[in-house]
Parts: sequence; C-alpha cells; structure tokens
Amino acid sequence: MLDELLEQFTMVLEKYESSNLKIQKLFHILASFYSEEDRYYHNLYHIQSMLLGLQENKDLVNDYLPVYLAIWFHDAIYDSHSENNEEKSAEFAAYELQRLNIPDSTIKFCCELILSTKFHIPVYDIVDCYLFLDLDLCILGKDSNTYQQYARNVRKEYAWVPEDTFAKGRYNVLSQFLARERIYFTERFFQKYETQARKNISQEMEEIQKSSLLVLPIS
Repeated sequence: MLDELLEQFTMVLEKYESSNLKIQKLFHILASFYSEEDRYYHNLYHIQSMLLGLQENKDLVNDYLPVYLAIWFHDAIYDSHSENNEEKSAEFAAYELQRLNIPDSTIKFCCELILSTKFHIPVYDIVDCYLFLDLDLCILGKDSNTYQQYARNVRKEYAWVPEDTFAKGRYNVLSQFLARERIYFTERFFQKYETQARKNISQEMEEIQKSSLLVLPIS
C-alpha cells in the first residue's frame, strides 16, 4: 500500500515541486502520523479509502489538487484528548505545502476543507466541498459489519474515556447526523449511502440506549 500511495503522492506534487526528495520526506512524515499505534480508524486505511473514492468520483471534481491534499492532511494531527485537531492539521498543511511551492490559493482552499471537517459543514456551496465531506463520511453508509467495526475502532481511539461518558458523547454526535435533512451532500453519495447510513446510526444509538450507559431525559 505504501509504495502505491507514495507513487501517486509524488506524481501529483512533482508538477509543483522539483525536488522528489522533499516530496518523499513529506509523504513519510504523513505516513508516520497515520501509522501511530493509537490510530484504529483515523489511519492510512482511512486515507487510502478516501483517495480511492476521490479517484472513482473524479468526474465530479472541479479542482482536484486541494481536495487531494485535504484528504492527506485532514487528520494529520489527531489526538483524541484534543479539541483543535482540525486547526492544528490545517496549520501543519499550510506550513508544509508552502515549502513545496504549492499555489497559495490551493493551500487556502485545502486548509478550509480541513477545517470543514470539525462540524462537517461545507465551506462553500460547491461540489468539491460536498465530495470531500462525503468521502470522509462514506464509512457511515457501508454495510452493517463494516460500520460496526468502524464504531469499535473509534471507541478504541477513545479508550481513555469512561464508558458512560463516551456513550453520552457518541450518542450526541450520532443524533446530530441523524437530525440533518441529509447526511451526504452530493446526489451520488446520497443515493448510494444515505439509507444505509441512517440505518447504521439508528442501530448504534439503540445499542447505546440498551446498554443502560445512557440515561435519556423524560419528555
């Protein structure tokens, strides 16, 4: 997997940076971040899945480079104890991409996309923003077994959080997605994943309730 990702990373960035050594150095820094031992979901497999989805839906994209870069950088800094991972990832992206002669406009858009993952709200009313966020949330609409494994992996990343506290936080996050008019912004992803995503989320919320770890207020 690493060799294929490196080859693609180099091919995309060598149009702007003449030094392959600098490109490869950045790649290995990113790969090391996503290979940290406490990353059970936000790892290289997540990045690979998003990149594959980007390639499969390339016909929807207007400006490929910032979306591609945002995929690579959006979870570069990931600490489950922190509430500003998105801001730190965007700062890291800006610093590193400036050193590779990436156009300022591309860096700006890339960073805005990264920041949009904090609340999963598009920064602009354009398909590039929609697709990027849909790719990040694609896992929600996968088959039940894949979704359940994803949920277990997220729990592992928050292993330090007490069970009841995690249950309340997780339930709240899931309920916010379920309350949306639609989870997926692009019509293509909406048609393909929306129904299953809502089913998966509802099932997980029911399981949290049944576990007696969550006490809901009496209406």
